Amino acid sequence: IPTKGGTRYAPSISLEEVEALSCLMTLKNATVNIPFGGGKGGICFDPKTFSRREIESLTRRYTVELAKKGFIGASIDSLGPDMGTSVREMSWIKDTYQTFFGNKDINAAGCCTGKALNQ
Repeated sequence: IPTKGGTRYAPSISLEEVEALSCLMTLKNATVNIPFGGGKGGICFDPKTFSRREIESLTRRYTVELAKKGFIGASIDSLGPDMGTSVREMSWIKDTYQTFFGNKDINAAGCCTGKALNQ
C-alpha cells in the first residue's frame, strides 16, 4: 500500500513526532476512504534562518536521498506540503524526482501533491 503525508521543515521535528503524525495520516486517509497508508517526513532545521538557495539545495538533496533509498514515488510515498513547506518545495521535489528518474517517467507527477498547477 502506498503512503501519503506531509513533509515538514521545523527546528524541533523528532522521530517520535514523525511517527505519530504518520499514524494520524493513516487515520485521516482511512476516514475519507483514501487507499493510502499514512506517511510523514521532514528535515530538522528552521527555514526562516536559511536563504532560498539553501532551502532549495536541502530540498533537492532530501529528494535524491529518498529516491536512492526507494522511499518516494507515486506507488511508494507521495509527499505533500506541511509546516515549513509549500508549493515551492513540492515543485522542487517533483523536478528533482523527474531529473533523478528521467523525464520520461510517467509517475513523476505523482511523487508529491501540492505542487504548482503547471507541474
